[in-house]
Amino acid sequence: DYGNGFDAQYLSAESSRIDDPVAAQAPAPTSGGSGGATANQKVLNGAAVGATQQAIDSLDTEFNVGNKNIDDGFGSLISKYDLEKGNVKEDYDEGTVTNTQNLQRNKQNALSSAAQGLRGLRGVLGSIGALSGDGSKLANQAVTTSANQDIGGATETAATNAQSLDKALERFDEEDAQRRAEAETAKTNQKTALEGSIASKRQGYYQKMAELYGDVDNVGAAT
Repeated sequence: DYGNGFDAQYLSAESSRIDDPVAAQAPAPTSGGSGGATANQKVLNGAAVGATQQAIDSLDTEFNVGNKNIDDGFGSLISKYDLEKGNVKEDYDEGTVTNTQNLQRNKQNALSSAAQGLRGLRGVLGSIGALSGDGSKLANQAVTTSANQDIGGATETAATNAQSLDKALERFDEEDAQRRAEAETAKTNQKTALEGSIASKRQGYYQKMAELYGDVDNVGAAT
């Protein structure tokens, strides 16, 4: 039943079953005077013809409503996917900004610690008279080496975080593309099933109409 909107399942056999809109009614023979029908006269079942024609006329509406419900359900699902994708991208962008800010802060902290350490080391060396000559040079090298290690560690951590963010976004994009493709396929399958159901019903009604007119030897009028 397409009245309930988008559904990834195929139509069941029950949904395509064709019911006879009006049970065939054999006209009762009449008897009487010359103005009445004779027992052998064939009379068209007008009620059944009218009901069958009404059923035929309703098929276009049934198709249009079902088709619209499929499109509406599909559109609603895609809107949900779009919203989820937007949220994921927003989280990714925020994570990237935070990661970059953390890297800059860690680098600054390393430089600040290096400067503070150098001042302390130079103070110690100066108090023992070892600041001049190689003492100052070695102190600078030691502090620079430590600072570079801290900065290198911060850079490596930021790179690892960035890689994790990129992989998470890439994985989401792949899954999102797959579910969108599946939704598109389900929509196509439902529309195909709807078309088949309507065509089957139409054929059944035309056959019924032909039978009704055939009962009075006037099949050509069943159009």
